[in-house]
Amino acid sequence: IEGFVPHSEELYFSLTVVRPKRKIIALISKHGGVDIEEASKTGSVIIKEEIDPLLGLMGYQASNLANNIVNDKNKSNNLAVLLLDFYNFFIKKDLQLLEINPLVEETNGGFKALDAKIIADGNSTFRQSFHKNLFENNSLITQGEKISKEKGFAYVPLDGDIAVIGNGAGLVMATLDLISYHGGKPACFIDVGGGASPETLSAAINIVIN
Repeated sequence: IEGFVPHSEELYFSLTVVRPKRKIIALISKHGGVDIEEASKTGSVIIKEEIDPLLGLMGYQASNLANNIVNDKNKSNNLAVLLLDFYNFFIKKDLQLLEINPLVEETNGGFKALDAKIIADGNSTFRQSFHKNLFENNSLITQGEKISKEKGFAYVPLDGDIAVIGNGAGLVMATLDLISYHGGKPACFIDVGGGASPETLSAAINIVIN
């Protein structure tokens, strides 16, 4: 439980990897908090910057994002510095998504993240103890996810009643599409990969059964 933070504005800011573009996209909006969903539906102003991962978030890009949100020069500079810090954290921690909502403008002119959501790249757990500790916290993952991680295959629980086990992500995705096309609902996505051992297949089947 946290105390109330006096603020004048609720903003929205996010960084996400967009694979087709091979870039990181930064989004910022004046319509933070619960208003961001409505803003995205109605086409309200959401400022976007495409970031070349080889160059990173440039100073002029951070300033452009901040200037479109805050008119005061000093506040805008403070916000731009904070956005650069967010980007550095995003890269340092190997994140796929960093969504800060709301990012508030305090009554004293500063800015503070009141809530945030992150999605970490699971491929970076070997160098990110931060990710590893989150994943190994049994309160945050299902038993099936824990087993799949230990055995080295992909498992995503879904809300249907038809289990899918395949040896390749493309084959599994195509199977999910076929099930949905014919009116079924997949219960899970399990990709054991090519050349899966009997032990791996047994673990996948046990997840489905249990």
